Amino acid sequence: MIKHRAFSVTRPLSYYELALQIDPENLQARTGIEKLEQRYIQLAKHAEKQKKLIRPKRKNALYYYSQARDINKNSIAADKGIKALVDRYIKLAETAKEAHKILTPKGSSAIDYYQRALQIDSHSYKAQEGIANLATHYSLLASTARKKRMYKRMEIYVDRGLTVDPYNTRLIKMKSEARKLRGL
Repeated sequence: MIKHRAFSVTRPLSYYELALQIDPENLQARTGIEKLEQRYIQLAKHAEKQKKLIRPKRKNALYYYSQARDINKNSIAADKGIKALVDRYIKLAETAKEAHKILTPKGSSAIDYYQRALQIDSHSYKAQEGIANLATHYSLLASTARKKRMYKRMEIYVDRGLTVDPYNTRLIKMKSEARKLRGL
């Protein structure tokens, strides 16, 4: 019985690239590279349909789009696919936020979805802004609790906000203020 190994892009790609070094006009090599890229795009779309966006470690949409981009640094389809993944997580985060699922349930909360978007694109302005808005939400709740002299509740909201954004200077100041007000 013959066992098949998992498909690896590196070996066929290296053969095509070698052929192009020898003959830059080699149509068969160019076509082969395009087919490899398209195969990974197809695998990525299939993984998306199965809701395997960034997990498992391999065999997920992000992995396949990244492979397509490795094959063709200018892959428009891969770039669009990766952007769509980020947008999908941001939309999930916004839906979770509207449902007041900011920190829980684990794995499907607003913060989890924003963090996954940042895992894909660490420069995503929408994801960064979403996290900042969550932190602001908690700082406003903490301020309201302070005005009502509910210092324990204030500290709870501050702690939740710091879970979202541990470097938020406003929340850090509010944390020490809440401790002082509680006499700790």
